[in-house]
Amino acid sequence: MKKFNFKERLRYKFDSMMSRGVPSLIGPLAVASIFFMLIMALLFWILNIFPDRNIIQLIGISIMRTINAEAMDETSTNIIYTILMVVIGIVSIFFISVLIGLLTTTLEVKIRSLRKGRSVVIEENHTVILGWSEMIFTVISE
Repeated sequence: MKKFNFKERLRYKFDSMMSRGVPSLIGPLAVASIFFMLIMALLFWILNIFPDRNIIQLIGISIMRTINAEAMDETSTNIIYTILMVVIGIVSIFFISVLIGLLTTTLEVKIRSLRKGRSVVIEENHTVILGWSEMIFTVISE
């Protein structure tokens, strides 16, 4: 039996997660974004970007900057701060884009399944006409 290395196992786990459908991807996306926010707060703390703030406040700043990338302090001349804000902006755009893509795909799949006509019809006293032709208006008027 073949031994699989870490990269192959990781790829298998990713493929398995993708095969479970779109809703199962939102959870790992949320975990990844929270992990990113915590890493950024830790970097703020290690690099002493905001010296008068504690770690809880730094997590709050990281969350705010990730959600609203344009909330950068324009008066700061610290190059490390500027680089971190650019990284946060790029990563937050990525996370939001993936989230929008997942939601769009979920809606598209649902609309496609509804168009196939496989949903339950609960209405009563209706007539279903299958097929389409120019005679449909005559059938409806009857």
